[in-house]
Amino acid sequence: MLVLQLAVRLLPLPARATAAQPPMAEPSSVKLTLPVGALPLIVTLDDRSGRIELAVFSEPYQRYRDLLTKDKLIVVEGEVSVDEYSGGYRMSIKSIYDINQAREHFAKRLLIAVDEARVGNGFIPALQRTLQPFREGGCPVVINYSRTDARVELPLGQDWRVHPTDELLHRLRELAGADKVQVIYR
Repeated sequence: MLVLQLAVRLLPLPARATAAQPPMAEPSSVKLTLPVGALPLIVTLDDRSGRIELAVFSEPYQRYRDLLTKDKLIVVEGEVSVDEYSGGYRMSIKSIYDINQAREHFAKRLLIAVDEARVGNGFIPALQRTLQPFREGGCPVVINYSRTDARVELPLGQDWRVHPTDELLHRLRELAGADKVQVIYR
């Protein structure tokens, strides 16, 4: 069996997160042991407050091995069961994502709050320029427009679906304000 010990820091879920979201982890060290035998690979996620073992079989290991590196923030999706040998938990891996992949996969929409003062100030052309390089993604963009007497959510068309990367979120927060941009998850 191939054994990989991966010490990680488990991160708290975002404020709007739900228990259905997969755990996020940031590996802090990697130790690889190759005893004689075949896979599965056992990956241990440990943040000093809890530990879980991940069973990674040959095909998923080949697909995700680049993500199982030190200091790489990962999101793991799989099935959790009780490990009768250790008394802890073990997870069979379904998918592993880096943070940008996870955000795109689990995002329900990207919400941008805009008020009437900002709209009249060249905001729309600047928003178009900001979104343009990130188009052709899978995440819908919704404008939450408000004025003193009304509020409406305006979904942008299919052509304006984006890849909600760290870079896009940073640019949008600079444009609209840090508290005006949210990724809403399923």
